[in-house]
Amino acid sequence: MKERELRLALVCYGGISLAIYMHGVTRELWQLARASRAFHAASGPLQGVEAVYRQLIERIEDEHGLRLRILPDIMSGASAGGINAVFLAQAVHSGQSLEPLTDLWLEVADVD
Repeated sequence: MKERELRLALVCYGGISLAIYMHGVTRELWQLARASRAFHAASGPLQGVEAVYRQLIERIEDEHGLRLRILPDIMSGASAGGINAVFLAQAVHSGQSLEPLTDLWLEVADVD
């Protein structure tokens, strides 16, 4: 069985409205990375989007004989986008959630 790493780089744009959009992108990338980590650790079942990403990774293995490891490798950003990049880097390093940043964007940048 072949093993490959897919290393991803992400540049997050600044500006509040773009930063909120980019936060959605960073969350998806984080969920994909968590699914990949769980797949390689042979951990228990996942929930929600992470379960879907894990099924996709399992399907790649089944259909192509390839154990794919997905790693967010380079993250950068400007202004508010830099905040997204820092939180994603911390989450990748520590395994922590991105929910505190989601809460921040919803409380501070949401239009009433």
